[in-house]
Amino acid sequence: MGELNHGSARVIAELTQSLLDELMQMRDAPFDIVPDRDALQVRCDQTRSQMRAEIQSYVRSLRKDGVPPERAIVLLKGALQVGLRGGRSDESVADALLHDGVEWCIDAYYTD
Repeated sequence: MGELNHGSARVIAELTQSLLDELMQMRDAPFDIVPDRDALQVRCDQTRSQMRAEIQSYVRSLRKDGVPPERAIVLLKGALQVGLRGGRSDESVADALLHDGVEWCIDAYYTD
């Protein structure tokens, strides 16, 4: 359970919530306000990149500590779900973020 309290897990939850909020803003933004949509897209891309980097760092530290891949996925999903519960979303957006996070986790665990 100590792995869930890891600082990276909290950061991942926060980034997940931020990205979810930004994606929902993007979805709800009027199409005729192009500059705002462009700025939202840039923020989404930046947050997504930060989230991926944090997931990679977290998973690599778990691997280094001897955590098996199955447990790393469970721990990561827990962090992601905390973030997903904190924001407003629809199920498809939340599912897509969870799926991406798990893919990044697997990739990070087995590379390097």
